[in-house]
Amino acid sequence: MTKSNIEKRVKRHIKAKTHNFFAVYPPGFSECAEKEISKVEGAENISIEYGGINFSGKMDTLYRATLQLRGSVRILMRITEFHAENFRELKRKTESVPWELYAGENFNFNYSVSCEKSRLYHSGAVEETLKEAMQNKTSIQGINHTLFARIVNDRCTLSIDTSGDPLYKRGYKIMTPEAPLRENICAMILNRFQLNEYSAIIDPMCGGGTFTLEACSLLGHISPFHENRIFAFQKFPVYSEKTFLDIKRRLSVEKSRTDFFAFDRNDEAINTSLHNFSNAGITEIVKTEMTDFFSLQRKSFPDGKILLVINPPYGKRIETDDSIFKKICSKLKNDFPDASFAVVLPDNESEIFTERFDCKRIMFSNGGIKVSAIIREV
Repeated sequence: MTKSNIEKRVKRHIKAKTHNFFAVYPPGFSECAEKEISKVEGAENISIEYGGINFSGKMDTLYRATLQLRGSVRILMRITEFHAENFRELKRKTESVPWELYAGENFNFNYSVSCEKSRLYHSGAVEETLKEAMQNKTSIQGINHTLFARIVNDRCTLSIDTSGDPLYKRGYKIMTPEAPLRENICAMILNRFQLNEYSAIIDPMCGGGTFTLEACSLLGHISPFHENRIFAFQKFPVYSEKTFLDIKRRLSVEKSRTDFFAFDRNDEAINTSLHNFSNAGITEIVKTEMTDFFSLQRKSFPDGKILLVINPPYGKRIETDDSIFKKICSKLKNDFPDASFAVVLPDNESEIFTERFDCKRIMFSNGGIKVSAIIREV
């Protein structure tokens, strides 16, 4: 088949068509997912389910969603769904899909398979069947894509990953401390606040500076992703660089006048943050110092509304010391009574804050530890 024929088929069947997508989110953040997808132009047929959000739209909708769904881990493009009770049926229906229109004429697949409550229950055997179905279509030297196969109640859904690396890998962090909060988690916590209303955002236990990086991005000081970040959809035959760059330009946010502060009492953490801030080009706008949170005073920061975002050490990062959370609570109560804050801590310590503040609580998992983000907005 000639290149021109492929291009015509891609234009007719992929570019002009509305597709179904699934944005993967961490459990516990469905409210944030719904809020974010509501702002994506062109997203339709939206529905929330455990682990993410379904929506439909054209390829430009995918581009917008990738840039705007700050809490998403990755976005899958639904290719086909069918009934399959045996491997013969699975192979035949998989072979019938015109994969070259989605992945190009020279491609190879990695596979991610999950099976539940189905006759085809062995994920390894399902993967081998998918490989057999693709053996005349794929090339080991081809462009690598990831095919997701999910079989539930004998219904098989095949999807292509559009993201590549997880979307929380923005491309700015070149150094990472132990047990950091992922960027998407920080973004969803920050999005619980009206960020442009704050004169200062303070990250007093900054670690690798993730909260600060996300705040700077949300407030227009850096792009959602580093310019070197590549997405899987950029290797699809339907990809339009012109359209994507135009959407990036249109979605750019005007820079806020917020002051940013990043502190930590650990010199290694400060050095890590400074390397990451330098890679993001925000060293000049973030005041970064080696300072203990408990020595900070309200008078040292600008007048107006301030927000503290605190990810204290817990779990394996410190010896068991429950008093640190009580100390943080008392510090906020006594020295920052007018401040909004978000504090991430083990879930079983959350009552320390909920008993003393009028606040909200988001429960999720970080590094295998059940944690809560305590949100107080003043």
